[in-house]
Amino acid sequence: MKLIKTHWSLLIFLSIGFLSCNNDSDARKQYEENYDEVLRIHDEVMPKMGELNALSMKLKEKIDTTSNDFQKYQEARKDLENAHDFMMDWMHDFSDNYVRNQPAVEELSEEEIIKKNQGLEEEIEKVNQMKKAVNSSIENARSLLID
Repeated sequence: MKLIKTHWSLLIFLSIGFLSCNNDSDARKQYEENYDEVLRIHDEVMPKMGELNALSMKLKEKIDTTSNDFQKYQEARKDLENAHDFMMDWMHDFSDNYVRNQPAVEELSEEEIIKKNQGLEEEIEKVNQMKKAVNSSIENARSLLID
């Protein structure tokens, strides 16, 4: 009888351990998916920074050489500068919170992973806002420079 209780106790203990590992694995998997999504969006936008700077310089030339209606060029250039600053600030903050001096995911407890994952979900929103700011400022500058 004692042997049966021991087996059941061992079975229950192993089942709880397995379920905990499975949940932990799910949390880690979700963390990695969200982290990869943030980096994917960043990597999509980052190459546009050169175009953003080039458009800013072209708008500056228009501002310097246009005597009338230069206000729209100034506003477009300011939008480009704001998008650039948004990107730089976001990268700095993301690096501080998820890269620089941070423990490896494998070293985090499940609770820490869940908390970090909630932060990553917010980062996905922020990086999408940054992407929208970069893309819309570039589109606006292009349309002004074509006119």
